[in-house]
Amino acid sequence: MKRSPLAILIFALLGLALGGMACGSSSEGDDPLECQDGTDNDGDGLTDCEDSGCQSASACVTKPYPQPDTSSPTDTGTPATPDTSPEDTGQGNDTVSDDAHGDTADTGHDVVEDVPKPPPSTGVVWHVSTTGSDNALCGPEEKPCKTIADTLTKVAPGDEVHVHAGTYEETKLEIPSGVWLRSADGPLAAKIYSKTKSAVRFVDVTWAGIDGFEISGDWNAGEPGDGLVRVLNASHITVKNSMVHDAPHDQDCIKVSGYVNDLLIENVIAYNPGKRPGSNYQENLDIFGSSEEVDGKAPVRRVIVRGCWFFHTTARGGDYLTYAKVNVADIIYEGNIFGPSEAMGDGNSNVGIGTPSANPTPGAPVNVRTIVRNNVFVGLKGD
Repeated sequence: MKRSPLAILIFALLGLALGGMACGSSSEGDDPLECQDGTDNDGDGLTDCEDSGCQSASACVTKPYPQPDTSSPTDTGTPATPDTSPEDTGQGNDTVSDDAHGDTADTGHDVVEDVPKPPPSTGVVWHVSTTGSDNALCGPEEKPCKTIADTLTKVAPGDEVHVHAGTYEETKLEIPSGVWLRSADGPLAAKIYSKTKSAVRFVDVTWAGIDGFEISGDWNAGEPGDGLVRVLNASHITVKNSMVHDAPHDQDCIKVSGYVNDLLIENVIAYNPGKRPGSNYQENLDIFGSSEEVDGKAPVRRVIVRGCWFFHTTARGGDYLTYAKVNVADIIYEGNIFGPSEAMGDGNSNVGIGTPSANPTPGAPVNVRTIVRNNVFVGLKGD
């Protein structure tokens, strides 16, 4: 695959910054997260549940991952809803176990674990190219479609959409359940430019992801919106190996809210959120647990933010870099770079974890079992 010089430079710098912070353990499975991270942590050639050190870990003895239903080409998957049933098919458990916390008491909340890996692709690979043509027969590599939006109308759960190098001026791309959107020619080779609108959206879907895109808009332009990348009422979502920047007016770079569980944000560079009306700014990453609890469970839970870089540029300014607020549970921030930041607007703290009194529900539980480890904080401003 060809990679642009910018992509190589950015990911090389990120690798240098993070490479020394989280060394592999002497034995696979010393940390429960090692049994689902896809990495050979002890250098013996075996990863995750293949390694004898992980065979008794909770991640390796739970039920198999659900597979997308591909029985009908018109089946778009089951919309995501809060998983309140005791027969939760996600990878997290519904009680706090001694594997995770040394506590066998049932608290009614989920174990802090890594998010599940997606099921393997079981369907068609669709191709998109700036030189393609949208028609009834487009999609094979030799006859690619021209737009991502048209291709997404053809897909079924288990399919992948491979987008070839170039810039695609498209907005509000709704990713269906069970579908992955991938940059075909390497990280950041495919670019989605959404002008003044949201770009990529995971709404009422499950088991979907995006991999390797540069996503941008016209900074602080247009009518108020929500986010360049939007995750709402969704589960088992992955956003990785991407750059998200220059959000339109009153938009976050990445916005998460509603009922969301099992979200992975990995190897993402996010910078320059839009301004709110007035002098304040939105966030690079906003995790907003604003919905009601169901059966005592936080509306947003089991989120991994890993290997990312969040910053502001001096030319655009900014306030918060990230903010997890109101009612969220089981969030892990690990191996990220936070900063530099500008701390304009109210001059707030740059990495917010909590709920100030001005938020809609100040009495709600906040950030239950949040873990922050092996991060770098550099050039931060604010209180």
